[in-house]
Amino acid sequence: MTLVIKKSFSPQETALNFVDIFEEQVEFTRTYTLPYNTLVGIMEDEDREDSVIENCNTRERWVRRKGYLHFTPPNLPVLYTSHTNLHYVAIHFSFELCPGVDVFSGMKNWIVEYSPEEVAELFAVFHLEDRIRSLSCLKEFCLRFCNRHWPSVYEYDFQKQQRFLPVLTFVREKATAATEVRSLAAMMNLRPETFSREFTLLFKQPPKVFIQRELAMKATYLLRQRNCQVKEVAELLGFSSEFYFSKFFKRQIGISPSAYRSRITT
Repeated sequence: MTLVIKKSFSPQETALNFVDIFEEQVEFTRTYTLPYNTLVGIMEDEDREDSVIENCNTRERWVRRKGYLHFTPPNLPVLYTSHTNLHYVAIHFSFELCPGVDVFSGMKNWIVEYSPEEVAELFAVFHLEDRIRSLSCLKEFCLRFCNRHWPSVYEYDFQKQQRFLPVLTFVREKATAATEVRSLAAMMNLRPETFSREFTLLFKQPPKVFIQRELAMKATYLLRQRNCQVKEVAELLGFSSEFYFSKFFKRQIGISPSAYRSRITT
């Protein structure tokens, strides 16, 4: 008997990884440009209209309401105004097809969906006593949302980007504040100008910006470790001082590393 395979493909490595998951009722006004996706389910708003978000690029505003799911793609600057009347669960996660390139990278706006049943489900699985099962259910929840809102047109050509995979992997695993574009170009035996032009065309951002965003992602991960202080993070990422690291982090994320760390670890 002969087995004939009519169609096959080599699956791309995809990874949906959690960055942070939390329940919150706090008051703050802050602009964030987070290097990962944010999915929020709103359980209560007390019928008030003072908790809003604003797209800093388009100035579009939306009042956050009970029963809604709200999704913000990576690297979108958003102004948040939140009050204690707003009760929600938030999931920060990445969904990458190659290091540093998220499925939803390049999106210019958020996704808002009225789905009170799913919001209730999100709260229920978040509060499961079995934390391993809770994480499994939360990942399934995120995958379901992503599949429902999968981009009809990719901002990137993932096939052509595979050529740059050694560079992407190096930046993800080993890049520091001292990493230079010319060293990445040398990895591919290209002149720095040629490398920068090709990289920018494929990834819709200069390689220097890509390095900075990856450093910001690493910094957010390290700052979430309870035993890792801001000064230590600066040293681990190769910054010459805590001062320069703090300036970099605030420019990239929107708040100081100490403020980010205090919100995450308290």
